Amino acid sequence: MKIVGVLMAGGLSLRMGADKASLELNGESFLTRLISMLADVHTVNEIVISSNYHGVNGIKSVKDQFGVVGPLGGIASVFEEVSADYYLFVSCDTPLVTSQAVRQLVNKSIDENKSIVAKCNDRIHPLIACYKKTDLELASSQIEAKKYALMKFLKLISYEELELDAQEVLNVNTPQDYFELKQKISK
Repeated sequence: MKIVGVLMAGGLSLRMGADKASLELNGESFLTRLISMLADVHTVNEIVISSNYHGVNGIKSVKDQFGVVGPLGGIASVFEEVSADYYLFVSCDTPLVTSQAVRQLVNKSIDENKSIVAKCNDRIHPLIACYKKTDLELASSQIEAKKYALMKFLKLISYEELELDAQEVLNVNTPQDYFELKQKISK
């Protein structure tokens, strides 16, 4: 069984005004931090980055083949270029997600033979998730139909949720979010 860890780093970072993957926390970029986190998940056989980066640290980069259609384009591009049974997605703007949390996603996905999506306080986090190959087959058809919304994609698949801690799903989208994260970490 092959499990691929996918770092989603292809967004435009419009609200941040700078590349979120390059932001630093304790002297380490979000991207490097998350690569290390995924490397600690021993069930992950391969790590790829969904972005327009050229490979980082020898890690394969998968360019979005669908243009600017949002995260679903990155997901579909990875699915079409990298073969696996399960795809563990983590967004580059969630720098505090832990290997323990994503290990739980993977284990539950395998045990229940379903896609598993992170949830916190009744909010779904579809970019912290472990998707089954059969569910991702629908991503390209959604894009062809010009239906790019990730939440609508979720309505098409059978998935379960895994409750995670608020810190682990903390999303850093704006300069204010980044400032608050650095304040929180320095305490």
